Amino acid sequence: MIASTNQSGTKMVKTVFAWKDACLWVAAGASAVPVGSLLHELGHHVFALVFGFQGATLHYFSATYTMEETILNFLSQGDRISVSAIHPLWQIAVNAIAGPAVGYFLILPVCLLAVKFKASPFFIALGTIPLIRAIPETLFALLSPQMLDDENTAAFVLGLPPTVFQVAGLLISLAGAVWLARRIPESRRRPALASMGIGVIAGLVVYLGFLGPWLLP
Repeated sequence: MIASTNQSGTKMVKTVFAWKDACLWVAAGASAVPVGSLLHELGHHVFALVFGFQGATLHYFSATYTMEETILNFLSQGDRISVSAIHPLWQIAVNAIAGPAVGYFLILPVCLLAVKFKASPFFIALGTIPLIRAIPETLFALLSPQMLDDENTAAFVLGLPPTVFQVAGLLISLAGAVWLARRIPESRRRPALASMGIGVIAGLVVYLGFLGPWLLP
């Protein structure tokens, strides 16, 4: 009777701990979305300001400047000469790649912090955000090499093959995400990653649908 009661109490404690752990990972995934998105856009925005691009404006899911649409139109026609008359090509390339680069460069310090804080869910989630972006971006770029996303804009401006930056970014972010995932104890890894995934989805819905437009329209 006593043994049965002890077993029930142990199971209850384990269940409570599992739910608390799952909620922690959900919260980490959800909070990493706005942080990762804003850091990405700040990368674009800071360099737009440094280079003196007129009308540089930070939004919740983009960072724009006055001549951006004109530049993209010229690039879609393969007209780099007209682009260079607006801004130096290297500045256009740096501004375009700065957003993704923030995420890729962030992976190393995040990995170090994940070690110091014993696999902190937030740092692992933040270090995984670049991979979540890189997978669909690379897929779309491979299917449509002329697509002018951040990486392809930089590649076209520099005269490099399309998708070169996407593939490089995918490899970097994949290596970082795998390394971070391995910091989670194996017994908890699957439920932790599943909970984090749910949190990321929730974070995207809340940030893109409500929080982001309210903070930085």
